Amino acid sequence: MSLPAEIWHLLLKDLRLEWRQRTALAGLLLYVGGTVYVSYLSFTLRGGLPPAPAWNALFWVILLFAALGAAGRGLAQESAGLRLYYYTVARPEAVILAKIAYNALLLLALAGPGLLLYTLLLGNPVQSMGLFVANVALGAV
Repeated sequence: MSLPAEIWHLLLKDLRLEWRQRTALAGLLLYVGGTVYVSYLSFTLRGGLPPAPAWNALFWVILLFAALGAAGRGLAQESAGLRLYYYTVARPEAVILAKIAYNALLLLALAGPGLLLYTLLLGNPVQSMGLFVANVALGAV
């Protein structure tokens, strides 16, 4: 089997496993939503919306910690024996590239709703939303 086909099958396997255990994705979305809401409360108690640099920095910090939680969970959920099995049925580079692609898709799924909620609660100081969304998509990958 070719390398792209192995990556595709392993990626589909990871997506099917994630679909069976939706609580992990829901937990990550809850983390992002809760963090955005706490940020909203802290800035409204102060009396206004955050300035643009603080808005941007806080958004990226929230995404960074969501990414660390997602990547750590994705790598720690498989036992050593299962990883060894994957390395015997597929090339090691296919396994690693499939994990990278899966985590990129997961971060895109977190960044989209996170940006929407963040914009709804904390306003939108971004001047070019199209470029910012493209930047968020590239940052998630």
